[in-house]
Amino acid sequence: MGIAVTPSTGIEDLDTDRLLACLGEAETAERRAGPTKPEVALQWCVVHPATVETGPAVWGDAGLPGFDSEESLGGQGCPTLAAFAPEPFAAALGVSTFSGMQLLADALDLAYATGLEDGEPSRAEDVPGVRRPSLAKTRLYLHLSLSDLLNLPDGLVAIGEAERLGPVTTSMIKDWLGATRATIVPVLHLGDAPTAEGSVDEHDPPDDRREAVILRDRHCVFPWCTVDARACDLDHIESYVPPDEGGPSGQTAPAKLACLCRRHHNAKTSRRWRYVRNRDGTYTWHGPHALTYVVTPHGTTPIPRA
Repeated sequence: MGIAVTPSTGIEDLDTDRLLACLGEAETAERRAGPTKPEVALQWCVVHPATVETGPAVWGDAGLPGFDSEESLGGQGCPTLAAFAPEPFAAALGVSTFSGMQLLADALDLAYATGLEDGEPSRAEDVPGVRRPSLAKTRLYLHLSLSDLLNLPDGLVAIGEAERLGPVTTSMIKDWLGATRATIVPVLHLGDAPTAEGSVDEHDPPDDRREAVILRDRHCVFPWCTVDARACDLDHIESYVPPDEGGPSGQTAPAKLACLCRRHHNAKTSRRWRYVRNRDGTYTWHGPHALTYVVTPHGTTPIPRA
C-alpha cells in the first residue's frame, strides 16, 4: 500500500521506516521523483543528526581511493548528519552509498547553505559547496593470454581485460605496454585458487589468498557498492579472534573473507549491518529498519519485508 503525505500527515510526521518506503515509491514514480526525493533526503537528514555517539558523516568515509576529505556533508551553515545514516537511505533508493551521500549533501546545501552577507542569505548555488576530489591514479591490472599477446597471427585481434575498464584488444594492450614501464606478474586462475583447505591462523591472509578473494569479489560486496576490490579491506565475515585469546584455528581463508570498502567495513564492525556468505557465493545483508538485500556478481536484489 502506498504512503500518502497529506496536509494532516506531512513528511515531517513520518518515522524512518515510512521515510524509506516513501523514498522507494518516489524512485518508481519517476514523474514526481524530482521534487519528492530531495524532500525525503532533507527529512532523512533532519531525523538523523550527528551526535557524540554516532559522529558525523564525512566525505573521507566515501570508500573511494584518493577521497581523503574530513569535510562533513553539505556546505557552510549545514547541520551535520550521523555517520552511517547514508547507508539505509542509499540502499532503499537502489544506489551506491556515495551517490546517496551526494543526494543528501545537495538537499542540505539547498536548505541550509546560506553564506550570510550583510544579514541577507545568498543563493545556495553561490556558496562554496562540498569538494568532490577526483579519483586517484591507480595501477592497471591486465588479464590476457601471453600466447595471444606474443604469437597472434597478423591481422587477427584477441581480447583481454583491464580491471575497472573492461574488455580491451590485444593491439591496444601492446600499445600501452610499449609506451610504459610494465611489471608482468602471473595471473591467479580462480579454478586453481586456494580454498578453505588453505586456511591459516594469522589475521592477514597470504598474498595468493588475498588475490583469490579480490578476483572473486571484484568490488565491495555491500549492496550497490562499486568500490574496486583492490581498494577494499579483506573482512573476516565472522569476527576474527586471535588463537592466543581462544579463537579457533583456520579463521583466515578465501571462503571466510570478503571485500569491503573502508566505510562499509566500519558499518559492519559497528554492528549496524551484518551479512553472511551463502553457499552459492552470494551475500545476504541485513541492515537497520528491517532492510535485507542479496548481493550477487550481477547486482543487488532487495528482499521485500515480511
